[in-house]
Amino acid sequence: MSPRPKIPPADKLTYAQHQGWACVYCGARLRDGVSVGRAFAQLSEGHALDIEVYACKAPCIRPTGRRWR
Repeated sequence: MSPRPKIPPADKLTYAQHQGWACVYCGARLRDGVSVGRAFAQLSEGHALDIEVYACKAPCIRPTGRRWR
């Protein structure tokens, strides 16, 4: 299995990805996702926006999700 890509920042996730309804990598709707870690971000005031994110069980086959920079 190939290594998963880097997790995007929390402030760049779509609403569905932030809620755990969509794969953090490809944006596909999740039925049985697996936790892949935490997405990190911070507001200028120091408020943390960290969130646990989920991905497809199998390697993502549709890398068509929202891209981040």
